[in-house]
Amino acid sequence: MRGGDLKRRITILRRAQTVDEGGGVATAWQTVKEAWASITPLSSSRTAFMRQAGLQATHQIVMRYDPDITSEMVIAYGPRRFRIEGMANAEEAGAELRLTAVEIGKDSAENL
Repeated sequence: MRGGDLKRRITILRRAQTVDEGGGVATAWQTVKEAWASITPLSSSRTAFMRQAGLQATHQIVMRYDPDITSEMVIAYGPRRFRIEGMANAEEAGAELRLTAVEIGKDSAENL
């Protein structure tokens, strides 16, 4: 991975629960951090392979390694949202994080 390959500014979000004035629990998405990444649609053959494995992945997102990223987080790129389905520390080197993700819609995290 070269730094120039990471051309997309993404926001990593996590679900946060707060108590509202009425004592109820409200769920919102909270920004964890911003990072540079590449976002690449998976080929149709790769998508078919992923579906056979029970995954719905549509994209690969590559970013600098961050041990705090979890599969419970969501990637936002502009109005687009991606649910993380898989993660890999490329070559176990602690330099590159490869995420397989499914695009869930624009400005929406309701399907999570």
